[in-house]
Formats: sequence, structure tokens, C-alpha cells
Amino acid sequence: MGSPKGLVYALAAGGGWRIFVTHDPALDRAYWQDSGEDCRLFVLSFPLPQGIAHSLQQRLAGKTWPTGEAGLAAMAGLLAKETRRWLTVLPDLRLVENGWEEVQPDRRTLPDAESIDQVRAVLTGRVLLLPEVARALHDRGVYPAAPLVDVLQVLYLAGEVERRPGVVWDGLGGSCARCGQAGEIHASPCADCGTTGCIYCAACAAMGEARQCRPLFLKPGLEAITGQPRVGEVHLGFELTPAQADASLALVDSLYGQGKDCLVWAACGAGKTEVAFQAIARALEDGYRVMVAIPRRDVVRELEPRLAAAFPLARIAALYGGAPDKFRDADLVVATTHQALRFYQQFYLVVLDEVDAFPYHGNPMLYLAVDRARRPGGRTLYLTATPPVNLREMAVKGELGLVYLPARPHGYPLPEPEIVLARALSDRGGRSILAPEVLEIIHRSVEGDMAQVFVFVPTVYMASRVGEILRESLQKPPYNFPGDWVQYAHARDPDRERKREAFTRGDFPVLVTTTIMERGVTIPRVNVAVLFAEDERVFDEGTLVQMAGRSGRSALHPAGRVWFVGSRRSRPMLEARRHIRYLNQEAGRRGYLVSRPETGRGGC
Repeated sequence: MGSPKGLVYALAAGGGWRIFVTHDPALDRAYWQDSGEDCRLFVLSFPLPQGIAHSLQQRLAGKTWPTGEAGLAAMAGLLAKETRRWLTVLPDLRLVENGWEEVQPDRRTLPDAESIDQVRAVLTGRVLLLPEVARALHDRGVYPAAPLVDVLQVLYLAGEVERRPGVVWDGLGGSCARCGQAGEIHASPCADCGTTGCIYCAACAAMGEARQCRPLFLKPGLEAITGQPRVGEVHLGFELTPAQADASLALVDSLYGQGKDCLVWAACGAGKTEVAFQAIARALEDGYRVMVAIPRRDVVRELEPRLAAAFPLARIAALYGGAPDKFRDADLVVATTHQALRFYQQFYLVVLDEVDAFPYHGNPMLYLAVDRARRPGGRTLYLTATPPVNLREMAVKGELGLVYLPARPHGYPLPEPEIVLARALSDRGGRSILAPEVLEIIHRSVEGDMAQVFVFVPTVYMASRVGEILRESLQKPPYNFPGDWVQYAHARDPDRERKREAFTRGDFPVLVTTTIMERGVTIPRVNVAVLFAEDERVFDEGTLVQMAGRSGRSALHPAGRVWFVGSRRSRPMLEARRHIRYLNQEAGRRGYLVSRPETGRGGC
């Protein structure tokens, strides 16, 4: 769907001037006449790309103008001056020949009420480009009788919908109205508007290109959902552990009692998602909508059926790249953080899971998306096992509620990492060899503990190199491992998903991998070895805690082992171990552990 161009016009009403942009002056004249305004409408420009028309409208609207022809002359003069800077991208840019032209009343028919209601419904709580509005209507099987651009114009004039160019440009710099980014704004010839240098945003182009000439429509969400049965009843199908139950109550009190956003600091594998269910239920019961935002698509798909089982009365939508239906109405949305870019003040509660994970962590575009998706006065709940420093500082200052979930459901302490000082890989006699300590860790795990082993390394190159050397070394006496017992995977490995699934089934005992496996993988009986753990460029505190968190998750093997192997004790290694010990101490102090955590293992 092509984007209509916009004309700038001045509306004389109530003794002053109001400035608007329209694709059809006759439509606007009919709207103002129908609304009972005693007014006159004067067109000031020919049709322009939306971004240029918006820029000119903003310049005029920010000033006070004389009444009558003196005001029109002054506005026309400013427009003539302002348009000169656009001539490089739009050489044939012109204004109205005599400065302005009055639009006379006619019998133009306004969009019918049903069409307006239909478009209003799909746009409520959304930030959508024009083609996305059309797609949303189509996906819901709704086909308004009136032209879509006319309906949107009427909603804009009524103040119900905000319209912005996809990229706002002032001639010197620009920013994307959808994702907020200014660093990836580029110019290119555009078939839609005919300019030689139409500005577009590359940062969010995968979601449909936001351009200077393409309007973006924003409509806030509803105050609350009324006139329908409450949908917040929770069906867990199991009992929360004492740690989960305490955290759930404290979380509800922080969000709804104290009125604060809240951070849930959980141990890896503690069941933090279920802790949020009562807070979600509270918002749904009050008639509000809820979003659960997650960085990774696979987790969205895995969580959707769990939410459907827990909230059987709620309408649930799962949104991710490639999802078949992105625009249907829902009470509870579970989505990748990128999909939050399409929402506007829609959700009272936004649950942000794995806030520290890529691609959310440190990404201002996704922070803006999640913040904008939350309605004014709403709440944000952060769930993580490795909270970023800024959230911890906010919690210390009392700006953010803090709830601990320090124990796993089985009640055993988290495995505390042992620090092994050794060069994991070295060259000897013209060939690369692994440290004897590494080979002994693998052998002890597989033959002694009867456990699988995650072997984490910092780079793609090291995954294949260590994997090959480890496979060769362990086939020799005294280990005599079969050759297929050691596999390796990384982000560039096209077979990585098959290997991941095979490792999860227990088809082989040793997987050498990069940080792509630090989350979302649960193996019942597994130990963890992190090689080159001193590499602080890759292995920061949070990453080390997450990798260590793969071990000891199951009641079948709660006392898993974790080794950080490095040539020195790095600060992140020590901080990660301190982090894990702190959670164990907190779990023990609160009486959540069935056994006391072991201390002192692995030296200092």
C-alpha cells in the first residue's frame, strides 16, 4: 500500500489558526463543517512527502500568527523560506501559486461510524505503519466500507490517533519514530514519494521499513477492559515451593501494594516465570492487559502453552518473527522484545524476562519499545538470574522493589564453581594439547559422576579446535572414549540444533560449545567446565553465572560440579562465585534448603 502525500493547511477557527496535514483537503473541510466549527480552511502547499509536510506543519504550529490575510501571508512566507532546504531531495517542490488557496464547502461524505469503529479497534494500543493497519484489519477479517486513509485522517483530526512520519527529519539529522534510533538513518531514492533522498531507518527495517514519507499511526490503549468476564484465574497444576510462594506474595505487594516496579533476582533454574503468575493474574482480574517480553523466539514458543494452561480463560497471543498472526486481540501477549515496537501504552503490566540477555541488554531501541508499550502508571517486572548493575543500584536506592528467589525447587544449593588454575590449551612439540586438568575433569565427570559435560569456550574457532583436540585426546588410553562421545557446536554450525537436541536426549556425553548454550538448555545430569574462563571480553560475571547454572538443575543430580579453568583468577570469575555463594547463603538463611551448601570448595 502506497503512502499518501500530505498537504499543509491552516484552519481559521475561534479567532486563531490551527495547522494540519491532510491527503484530501475536501475531506477535512467536510469534517470541520460537520463538527459545527465556524471555520475556513486554506491550503498552503502542494502534496508533499509525509515527512516534509510534517516538518513544515510543526514549524507553523509552533508560532503565533496574526488573524486574517496578514497571518496567511506570514505563514506562506515562512513556508517559502523553509522549503528551500528540501530542494536537494525534491527539486520540483512547490507551494501554492498565490501563497494559499481556500477550500470551499462541498458535499463530501465522511467515513461511516462502523468503519471508524473497526479501524479504531485494531489500532488501539498499537504503533503501526499504514500497510500494517491494513494487514491487521485483514487478519481479523474486517473490511471497512470507507477508504482506510480517510478513516485514519478522521481519527487524527478527532485527536484519537497521533500521526508521525516514520522517520522525523529536520534537514540536519533525524530519528526513527518507531524505534527511536538516530544512528542508522540513511537516505535512498524512493519510489513511494519520488524523492532522490528519502530518509529511512535501517535499525528496525526487518519489521517493515520506516521512511520519512510513510506515516506511522499511534493510538493509546484502553483504560481497562470492561464488560467481559474476568480472565485472571490461575491454574498452575502444581504447588509452588515455599521459596516461590514467598517471592510471589512479595512481588504482588511490591507491584500493587507499594506501587513500585520490581526486580526478581532468581537463582538459575528456580522457576522464576511461575512466580510472576499471581502478579499477572492480578492485572488481568482488574481488567488490564499484560505483556510477557522475552529476548528469544524459542522461549516465546515454549512459554505460550504454559501460559495457556495457567490462564485458560484469557486470550493469549504469541508474537515473534515469522508468527502467523501478529495483530489479533489478546488479554495476555507473550512476545519477543522486538515485537514490543508495535505497541503503544497498551499494557498495565510488562513482565520482562531475561532482562540481561542478548539482544535486550544494553539495547536502547528495545528499552524504548518495552517502556512505550507500558501504559502511563503501569508497572514493569524484571525477571533475571543475573541482574544488570543499573537494576541492582536502583533496588539499593529503593527506586525498584527487590524480591529474591534464591533456591531451586529441589531445595539443594547451587553448585559453587571450583577455580582451576591451568592453561587450558598450550603448544608442545609443534602440536596443541589440552591441560591434564581438563582431561581429568571430563573423565571424572563421565566415568565417575556418570554425568554429561558442557565444555564452554569463548569463540567459534576455539569450539571447533578444542572439540577436535578433546575428541582425539580422549580416544587414547587411559580414557578410551569412543570418537562420537565428543561433539562441538557454535553459532555458525548449521547442525547445532540437531546436536543440541541429541545432547539433551543423552545421546553423547560431552558437548564443546560457545555461549549460545548458556541459556534455555536443561540437562538432568550435567557438569560444567568453562575453559579460558579468564577471557573477560566474553566471560563476564553474568555469563559465568548462567553457564554455571546449567549444572545441578535436576533433583536427579542436584550436586552438579562446575569448574572455571583459567590461567589466572579474573575478577568476573571471583564475582560469579561470590554471586552464587550469596544466593546459597540467602536460601539457607530463609530456610529453603534441604541441605546446607558446601563451602570452601576450590580455594579462593
